[in-house]
Amino acid sequence: MVRGLEERKCDLVLQLESRSANSKLRNSALKALKRFPPAPRKELDAEFEARSCSFKKSPQMHYFMCWRCDKPKATNCKVLWSTSKGLRVICPSCYNALLDLVELERAKRENAIYFDFQKKRSQKTDAK
Repeated sequence: MVRGLEERKCDLVLQLESRSANSKLRNSALKALKRFPPAPRKELDAEFEARSCSFKKSPQMHYFMCWRCDKPKATNCKVLWSTSKGLRVICPSCYNALLDLVELERAKRENAIYFDFQKKRSQKTDAK
């Protein structure tokens, strides 16, 4: 079976993000893109900071491919993430996941500091 041009992922992404395409074409591209397996990119998660992101919300629908989870999205909000490799568009669920990841790392650091403090404190009392 020969695949048509409209079935290629790169063409569907262009159609999804096109300003001239109507909503019917965008919805069909969105539906076709959901059939492709996602290839998530998480190599820039370590450099995430909440202040390097801007959350954009508008009354109209935004059609885009999330850079991080590589899934097609149709929402009224998106997040612009400024990274060392340039500006990336991610979905709100990836943004929340990154915020949770940062919070988890902070809690782990605080817990490790507290554990070291308690360990040193118990060693001092044992030495006496």
